[in-house]
Amino acid sequence: MQADKHVLIMGCGDVGHRLAAQLHAKSWLVDAWARRGRAESFGALQGIDLDTDAPLPASDAVLCVYLVPPPRQGQSDPRLQRFLSRYGARMRHLVYAGTSGVYGDCDGRWVDETAPLNPADDRAKRRADAEQQVSDWARRQGATAVRLRLAGIYGPQRLPRKRIKRGDAVVEPGQATWSNRVHVDDVVRAIEAALGHRERMQAGESLAVNVADGAPSTMTDYLQACAQAMGLPALPELPLEAVLEQASPALRGYLLQSRRLRIERLCTVLKAPPQHTDFRAALAAMDRQALR
Repeated sequence: MQADKHVLIMGCGDVGHRLAAQLHAKSWLVDAWARRGRAESFGALQGIDLDTDAPLPASDAVLCVYLVPPPRQGQSDPRLQRFLSRYGARMRHLVYAGTSGVYGDCDGRWVDETAPLNPADDRAKRRADAEQQVSDWARRQGATAVRLRLAGIYGPQRLPRKRIKRGDAVVEPGQATWSNRVHVDDVVRAIEAALGHRERMQAGESLAVNVADGAPSTMTDYLQACAQAMGLPALPELPLEAVLEQASPALRGYLLQSRRLRIERLCTVLKAPPQHTDFRAALAAMDRQALR
């Protein structure tokens, strides 16, 4: 097997399974690791533990897609640190899937990858720390990396069903902040494009890329569209302060941040423009079973 078609997928959950199946269909050799192993059509999924110094499985892959989330506490990512300390010396190209939350609140402005990072909470600070680790690793090893800053992912089996079925209130349109999202299939396309982009990168380079559908809207618009697609009543709309009083800390942070992501690099550098640019049309096209 050619080294440029052998990849290690760290954190093989929903996105990782989709990516692994797609690459396997194109004759890639895929090493898929996750917290719990299970058999898949592309091979055996190895169990891993990045919260301790337990040994990791062996892999000869020099390409890696890293999808493991940081721990839920702290302002750094020790899981990524452990992985890079064990496998960093052998890797030549790393695709890191992070979050656009590293930009923090941008007061609704359009944001490209040159904008300074301004993480507002510990969750975003952990992701910003991970990006710095990736960039430092690439420079130190003379390797290459693509840091994907993902918008909120939606798609089959990735909808806020519980929230909608409970009938949770949303922010009234006049006070709803800008948010961004991306279909899961477009995330997989972006990751595959980021794997291929290594051939056009310089040693030590680390590239940040926003991954979104290019059509920012509000969370209110999105949740109401989900409710409609699921055949459920429209959600009640309340002033922002009333919704914040009922929201979890994580949701509060999200509701208080507003930004619109530019995706020129996704389209022209990675050459992976999103195929789903209208979440309403994408929701309408989903199988009814996927919406339940």
